[in-house]
Amino acid sequence: MRKLMRFTTGLAILAVLLAVTLSLLLLSTQETEDLTLTLSDRKVTDVRAVHLTNATGTLQVGMAEGGYVIEDLPSEHVDIKQFIDFLGACADIRHLPLVVKKPDNLAVYGLDAPRAVLNVEYTDGATISLSLGMQEPISGDSYCTAEGHDGVYLIESEQADFFLLAKNDLLSLWVTPELALSSALSALQDVTFVFKDRPSPIVILSVQAGNDAVKSAAISFGAPTHLVLSAGLYELDATYGLQVLAPLCGMRGTTIVEQHLTSELEKEYGFDDPWLDVSFGYQNSAEEGMRYVLRFQPAGDDSSLFYVNVKGSPLVYMINRQPFMDIEFEKLLLRWFLSPLLMDVNAIDIEMPESHRTFVLDQENPREPSATMDGEPLAIDRFRLLFRLLGSAASDGRLLPAKEQPDEAPLMTITYRYPGEKHDDVMALYPEEDRRVRVYINGISEFSMKESFVTRVSEALEALDKDEDFDITW
Repeated sequence: MRKLMRFTTGLAILAVLLAVTLSLLLLSTQETEDLTLTLSDRKVTDVRAVHLTNATGTLQVGMAEGGYVIEDLPSEHVDIKQFIDFLGACADIRHLPLVVKKPDNLAVYGLDAPRAVLNVEYTDGATISLSLGMQEPISGDSYCTAEGHDGVYLIESEQADFFLLAKNDLLSLWVTPELALSSALSALQDVTFVFKDRPSPIVILSVQAGNDAVKSAAISFGAPTHLVLSAGLYELDATYGLQVLAPLCGMRGTTIVEQHLTSELEKEYGFDDPWLDVSFGYQNSAEEGMRYVLRFQPAGDDSSLFYVNVKGSPLVYMINRQPFMDIEFEKLLLRWFLSPLLMDVNAIDIEMPESHRTFVLDQENPREPSATMDGEPLAIDRFRLLFRLLGSAASDGRLLPAKEQPDEAPLMTITYRYPGEKHDDVMALYPEEDRRVRVYINGISEFSMKESFVTRVSEALEALDKDEDFDITW
């Protein structure tokens, strides 16, 4: 009986202790809640209007026709992500820790002359007004006060930074849209660089976006993405092409220096006669492509910074020097003169002063193509080896002044013939000094190459006559 009474008494004492503990926890929670301030716990779309004043000036935002208007900022140039984050900072202002309940001197916290004053109106009719003081030295958070509340509170630096923004900070720094495709060469169409100090423009043609003539010309080079126009036509070197062309996609300025470009200001910046003008098509998605014209002017004597304007846009950006500003034309051109795919060729003629060979490729059955040399059967693997040798004709990359083809007979002429309406490609080789040959492609010459190529092709033809092996390195 005594044991039962002791047990019952023990339970009663435990119940009292639990009740006391719970009361203390509730009091503690109440005290903690009293030490923080929640001004708003809302969603971004609950913000109706914002009026912000800080050292940079004023910023006003208001709802209009299902969206928002930011004073006189052009809506198409607003950084949507930055703007949504800004509205989020205005919509969700919670759990601001209390620093002092009734301050004697607001100047101690930099609140006698606030760094920013924020007024927000919400769609439910509620409003808040918050003043931002100096930073707390240890945490880096900022002191603040709110209308209707006596205390000084802290607001996290990440949120306070939004209330120190300048109006222009809500403008996008993207000069051109961020690249959405896997490669810049997939998005860029025809590109033209016009340098003020260069005699002629640099023109790069897109095969995919090109007309029938461009697509036909591209067959001479296999499956290129772009062609480079000079006196002749060349395949774009994709490696160097990406290096200089990729910065056109998703180009981002460092700052915006002008948001209301007028015709008078265009002349002041020099955009009426730019140092560099770049025009290009930008097919960044399945949607209709855009055409851009970028105008660049040096912003200082050392040419490390440039002003840039998209023609038709009111914005002027500052941007660092870009790789295409130092473009080397010769590097744009792939060194191989002609490199068609085997499937696109139906005959090849090789002519020299003492001989003439005609190779015909029958590809009626793509899985089992056959070849002939001067009408006689030729093993397809040997024809493919010769085809590789002919396709290896390449320059040393040194662009020469364009030169007309001489009237006399060349050392060697190689003619690629294609089915359909595609015109023949003719490569004529003429002797030069230093064991080199001048190369003419369809009558146009801007490059030379080693004479050993002619020697190797001659040796290969002799080997085919004798059914012997031959070397394709030269």
